[in-house]
Amino acid sequence: MPTTKGRQSRKSSKAARSLRAWLSKHKQLDSSRPTRSSSSSSSESSNSIEDLFINSLYLTTASLSSNNTLNNLCTSQQKIMAYERRKNNAVADSDEMDFYQVIHNSFLLELMRNTICIGCKEQWNGKIHIILYCSLAFTCQKCEHTIQINTSKMIPDTKHRDINIRVQLGAHLAGIGRAGVAKIFGTMNIPPPVKEDHYEEIDRKLLLPCIKKFQHQSMQAAIYEFVDENEGDPTNLTISEDGTWQRRGSKSIHGIAAVLSCNTTPNVLDVQRLSKKCVICTGALSVKNTDPDLYVEIINNHDCESNYDGSSGGMESQGIQDIFKRSVPNYQAQYTRYIGDGDSSVMWNLTQHPPYPDIKIEKIEDINHWSKRMLYRLEKLTQELKDTMLDPEKKRKGIGGVNRLTKDK
Repeated sequence: MPTTKGRQSRKSSKAARSLRAWLSKHKQLDSSRPTRSSSSSSSESSNSIEDLFINSLYLTTASLSSNNTLNNLCTSQQKIMAYERRKNNAVADSDEMDFYQVIHNSFLLELMRNTICIGCKEQWNGKIHIILYCSLAFTCQKCEHTIQINTSKMIPDTKHRDINIRVQLGAHLAGIGRAGVAKIFGTMNIPPPVKEDHYEEIDRKLLLPCIKKFQHQSMQAAIYEFVDENEGDPTNLTISEDGTWQRRGSKSIHGIAAVLSCNTTPNVLDVQRLSKKCVICTGALSVKNTDPDLYVEIINNHDCESNYDGSSGGMESQGIQDIFKRSVPNYQAQYTRYIGDGDSSVMWNLTQHPPYPDIKIEKIEDINHWSKRMLYRLEKLTQELKDTMLDPEKKRKGIGGVNRLTKDK
């Protein structure tokens, strides 16, 4: 159970300061990173997955804590301003050149034709070859001397290129997936992204673990901030909750529930994914009869995605129940009041299965959902009574019309 209010306040405040310091450190990652060496080995090595993830987030979201002008500009504006600084200072800064520029191959070939071949010492005149997806080779036709360059750096301790990881991370942030990236690349006459199996491998082995780590740290920081604004009391927090599904209606096999803080700046405190189907379990059924041993091995040695077997409409209720139950072991916090809609069984579930001993959960009705349901019922009642004589003296039917129930346009 949570500790006393005063003790927990000091504990949470200390944790909040620690985590904020960690976040501040990563916000200043670009400015505090040491100047890179100009050696070829350093130029071929990119940032780690975590650094890349952080940098991408800060380039695609507005900064809330910095007054730096560059943080409030789009990426293209940042590139232009960086170029102007380099031009004015006449200094080539390797860090300021750490970005990608889209260029047509014909212009690279034109550039090479204005150089001297180091093999034959004559003006270069050759061809360009694409050896691999991220490698180009320029071969002189006279002496056959070849210069090979890479178009992207390597991610340390991996076999993947920086550009591939950035494209995939950008696809997730934009919510388009590999198919969407392929369409964009096709329109821009750029070679397609990595193959589907490699795309899934990057997701599973690199991006997903990193995202989960930062998801936990972000929600933990949100809890600490929430507790601080609640006078340091983690035992009496008011949250808002809601659920959504992959598909509309009550037949979706995937759903998600989430709770948010009710403070000055609402933040996501926790999320719960619920699935009634596992792709691996379904695929293993194809070998269940032909190779029972393989089937058993697959079933027993995979992380099953299926964690719910009830109705789709009950996903929100179960998800919120799971989130409430783990609030104490994960964050030493208790959600005693919540703002929710009236179209789910969350309150009933929390009442029948209390997440906290001897503590009653209080529900605050969401006025927007309440108004929507009231409007729906009034419209339905108006439709049902439209042919019913309710005022014989004035010979008027129904409850609608002038000086009666009307729908505001």
